[in-house]
Amino acid sequence: MFDVFVAMSLNFKIFDNNFPSIFNYFSDEYILELRKKIRNEYKTIIVGANTIKIDNPNLLNSKKNNIRLVIDKYADINLNSNIFQNEPKLTYVLLLKNNKDYIKKLRKKGVNVILFEETDEIKIINKIKELCKGKVLIEGGAKTIEMFLKHDMINLLKIVQFPFLMPTNTLSMLSEFNFYKKLNVVNYKLINNKYIYEVFNLESEKENERLFKQSSKN
Repeated sequence: MFDVFVAMSLNFKIFDNNFPSIFNYFSDEYILELRKKIRNEYKTIIVGANTIKIDNPNLLNSKKNNIRLVIDKYADINLNSNIFQNEPKLTYVLLLKNNKDYIKKLRKKGVNVILFEETDEIKIINKIKELCKGKVLIEGGAKTIEMFLKHDMINLLKIVQFPFLMPTNTLSMLSEFNFYKKLNVVNYKLINNKYIYEVFNLESEKENERLFKQSSKN
């Protein structure tokens, strides 16, 4: 099972082309400290390639000893991205498209590349489980989180909501999600009189299956 940490607007938006990074643009010291604290709890952090392209994070905890795993469908991440410059030996790229030149350049940097030309989401998730160590955190992006949620692989959802609204045509969290999932509130607090931090855990797969069957009858 995996945990998720994500930041979004009050209307559940997570990305706007007008900003280089929503998280970096709107966060203050309180939120950055929260993210640092959360990252320190995990031995593996997972993101999709778009998160690297948009936010350019290094994804390291304070001890700089966690695995960073990137799900890369298109083999087009900038090779100068922070994740490849800082502790590259701890970076794993699960590559879903064969590009020999790209692979060669990543390996030259010391990055671990696993070519896995599969489109089946269950097989992709199982491969990721093989590569992960210890507690695992998913930091984005939206499609990556949705994939794990859809297949009942999420334990905790940790969400920071920023005090602003974004246009309806910007990217939403769970924009393609079409399943019922029941959540329980584990934690809820106001940070710096500005940010809402919520933690949810997910009901069992059996309970979610019951909800889905019930909805299908209506």
